[in-house]
Amino acid sequence: MKKFFTLAMILVGVALNSSAGATVITFDNITNEAEKVLSFDHNYDQNSYEYEYKYKGFKWRNFGVLDSTYSDINTPLGYANANESGKYVAFNVSQQDLILTWLGNGNFDFNSAFLTAAKTDDLKLTVTGTNSQSGGSQLLTCTLHTDYSTKICFNFKNIDTLTFSPDGYKNFAMDDFTFNKPIPEPATVLLFGTGLAGLIVVRRKIKLHSLDPRNRFRE
Repeated sequence: MKKFFTLAMILVGVALNSSAGATVITFDNITNEAEKVLSFDHNYDQNSYEYEYKYKGFKWRNFGVLDSTYSDINTPLGYANANESGKYVAFNVSQQDLILTWLGNGNFDFNSAFLTAAKTDDLKLTVTGTNSQSGGSQLLTCTLHTDYSTKICFNFKNIDTLTFSPDGYKNFAMDDFTFNKPIPEPATVLLFGTGLAGLIVVRRKIKLHSLDPRNRFRE
């Protein structure tokens, strides 16, 4: 009996470990520069930027990071106020939509993020999560402020793309992007179920063996 339950718990652990818990992206391990543009859909200021930047399992478009502790008269306070951990915050480059696409298999759940309006107060930000396979989408519009960050709980489920669209092509800043990685793939779940079914069969055989009076004195 003990062996059965031990093996069952091992299989449960394997299945649960295949589905990761919440992951928090703090944007603090990309650069040491005060500000860095990482991807942009267009070229400007005689510079050429990558169309997309791969980071933490996503492809990021119109994506940059900024040191919120950097003091500069030309840096609006909205960027600094977005900071919740570490030093760096993310922002949408050149007031464009910030777009994230999951690189791995399966889809992810978008839980929450801390957001501010970088320059213009009472900024309307529309965030859309989409599932490219099903065509389904989830949408939430929030109002952001420059003088404090707001934790927005989105709770978008089973998506592969996120689009942050600021009203009027404005800048916003973000920190502590929190999401759940994809749940176990069907093959993993099937393997778990098959193994558990096999253990049940073994347990039944052991039980029948112990009930057979002819086996009482053989062990």
